[in-house]
Amino acid sequence: MTRRCTTLITPEQRRRERGFTLVELLVVIAIIGILVALLLPAVQSAREAARRSACQNNLKQIGLALQNYHNSNREFPPGTKVSLQDCRNNDPKDCRGTGMYVLLMPYMEEGVLEDSIQQLVDQRRQQDGGGWTWSLYTKTGARISVYQCPSVSDELNFPERRDYFGISGGRNTSDDNPRPDAANVQPRINGWRGNIYTDGLFLHRDAIAIRQITDGTTNTMAVGESVHWSIVGHGPGYGDPQVGGPLAWFFGVDGPIDWREEERYSMYLISAGRVLRTTHEPMNTSLRPWSSNAEALKKDMDAPLSSEHPGGIQVVFADGHVDFLNEAIDFLIYESLATRAGDEVIGSF
Repeated sequence: MTRRCTTLITPEQRRRERGFTLVELLVVIAIIGILVALLLPAVQSAREAARRSACQNNLKQIGLALQNYHNSNREFPPGTKVSLQDCRNNDPKDCRGTGMYVLLMPYMEEGVLEDSIQQLVDQRRQQDGGGWTWSLYTKTGARISVYQCPSVSDELNFPERRDYFGISGGRNTSDDNPRPDAANVQPRINGWRGNIYTDGLFLHRDAIAIRQITDGTTNTMAVGESVHWSIVGHGPGYGDPQVGGPLAWFFGVDGPIDWREEERYSMYLISAGRVLRTTHEPMNTSLRPWSSNAEALKKDMDAPLSSEHPGGIQVVFADGHVDFLNEAIDFLIYESLATRAGDEVIGSF
């Protein structure tokens, strides 16, 4: 007689064998979505904190390079550097120079790149005809990570992009008419694309020493972030690589006949917005699209200090320390920090 073994399956076991129901699956997916939504901001915040720390380290290195430059030369580098020798065919109306960032390269282990850039200036000076094309500017392919904030998107893919700018001042009043010798008798002169201040740390063709910073090196901004691109003629979201962010190894001068003889500030058209910034505008001011090149000419030098860090910008001061400035800072204090000898009384910021 054969005996059969039968296994009884309970209703509970039968339900388990069926797996998840559609409702249960949707509940699980919803829970996972909620967890991701809760964790994602924390992850993004942690990443931004890391990028902000890396940006701070970049500025510290720039500050250290400035100190080493001053120790070697007894003064900080000039904001821009141009002379008669930098004019094509000895023509004072076609001159190109370099900025402080090129002068700092040997103090950041980039001396070879400095030589390469200077060779480009020399080559262009010897050429006849033609303008200073963008292909010349990008010829070096110079990507220096210490000059680039990690928080700035690289969607435009400009290897030569630079996100840090020297500060030339910002408290003085404007003069609407170009004046070739204005910097010698007035607190600021006019640039090709806006106004040029002269009460800050970095000037045109002139260098400032620590002894001239009577406001104190801890209260005088040296270099800050500026990441807004101009979008002249390129449509929304496209940056003119010469203005407002990407690339500023070179700048131009178009001056009167006699500026070269005096070797002074007697130049009235300077595209220094590629090199320097002011506190003319509050930080993180949005730049609206320009409708014409004529409008663009008025804005280059007035491009604000700005960043992609939430709530403010990072700045290295003349003594080498780095601070994060909240965008809600009192504007008078903000302006005062841009001057080297304004005799302002600055409280906490």
